[in-house]
Amino acid sequence: MFDRRKIRDHRGHHPWRAIGMLPDWRVEFTRDLAPDELGLTIHAEKRVLIRDGLTQHERRSTICHETGHVLRGPVSSCHQLYEESLVERQASRLLLPSVRRIGHTLAWYAADYTKTAWEMWVDERLLNARLSTLAPADRLWLDEQLDTILI
Repeated sequence: MFDRRKIRDHRGHHPWRAIGMLPDWRVEFTRDLAPDELGLTIHAEKRVLIRDGLTQHERRSTICHETGHVLRGPVSSCHQLYEESLVERQASRLLLPSVRRIGHTLAWYAADYTKTAWEMWVDERLLNARLSTLAPADRLWLDEQLDTILI
């Protein structure tokens, strides 16, 4: 659906360009979301709601996640938890494709997730989603790198 070259910048995937490639959809900032929601996709109205007052990192992570919902389409309520998990994993891989970069950043910040997420321009939720779904070989590499650097 997207020409990947048009939605990339020097950091890689550019989530705001991605949602901008969907001209029928509107992004609105609001305070009218449930306390635990950072964003919401309303397929019937072609609107994406983003919680007002988020940090730049949270906005970037949330718009990438919500764009995933836009592209995948509506799902039944019985599949909602699975869909949330799937879209979060996809967003984490788009914004954090390099396990090596994650590893180097974690090492630099002595495994501080907050600082690592900040440095990588994502929120901690997305960083945790990426780390929790690493392939076994990537997990082994990351563990070995952190073992040799973190004493």
